[in-house]
Amino acid sequence: MNSTPFAAGVARQVDPQREATHLIADRRPTPPGARRYRTRPVDVDAVQWTGSNIVEVQAFLGADFMGFWADVSGPVVLLIRTLENPANPFEAPPGWWVIRGIRGEHYACAPDIFAQTYEAV
Repeated sequence: MNSTPFAAGVARQVDPQREATHLIADRRPTPPGARRYRTRPVDVDAVQWTGSNIVEVQAFLGADFMGFWADVSGPVVLLIRTLENPANPFEAPPGWWVIRGIRGEHYACAPDIFAQTYEAV
């Protein structure tokens, strides 16, 4: 097994054989009439919402920062204006990543999806 860094800078153990098998198993056949596409490599800016880094996230989001709220017994949830639904903010719990896309739009991403999709550059 190899130790590789991921988004939060914490090393995780990677078994190359398992990773290869996992990728092959996830590839579903392309349905008739459809074509397979690959995402172009694009660098994005991102910050991880911790539940306490409000100043940092607010500066990152600018006008797309819509506030935050906390239940009496729950975590502080970040409210983000997104391109898909600008009138209703997206609620991002602590641990989620806030990403600035190629057109300056912002969106949130679950930590496991972020770790599978992005790497630090």
